[in-house]
Amino acid sequence: MKPCRQQITERVLGLLESIGVQESTSGEFRAVKVELNRRAPLEENDLPSAVLFEAAEIPLNDFSSMDLYEFGLVVQIAQKGSGIAAVEFCNTFRADVVKLLKSDISLGGLVRWLELTDAGDFIGAELPAQAEGSLLAFLVHYATREGDPYTFEHLP
Repeated sequence: MKPCRQQITERVLGLLESIGVQESTSGEFRAVKVELNRRAPLEENDLPSAVLFEAAEIPLNDFSSMDLYEFGLVVQIAQKGSGIAAVEFCNTFRADVVKLLKSDISLGGLVRWLELTDAGDFIGAELPAQAEGSLLAFLVHYATREGDPYTFEHLP
């Protein structure tokens, strides 16, 4: 059995992987490399790229019979090149991610809600020269049974 946090991360990673290929206005198709928590700098042969980073998980103690959490996630999108084509790619991929997340803000019933937020001063994987990048940050709120990080506590 996997911890609830891991199940949420894997669900979001699966959503990113489902986007897969992007088409630019020039008609060029590009496969997107999706990774989790990359720490090494991105290189040109890694692009286009979408890296999912797990951010802070904050316990929200409401003195109930369950454990509530706020869990941050950040997607770093990067594309080789500069100018309109690379920016368009990043914006399109970002929009596709937003569309997927907003289509089911419970992530298949795993979380209570999901909200887009500001990435703040988040620093992801370093980009190579002549690359465009974009960040998309969001928080998920979920609950587990009291003292049991492996079992979701769902609303009645």
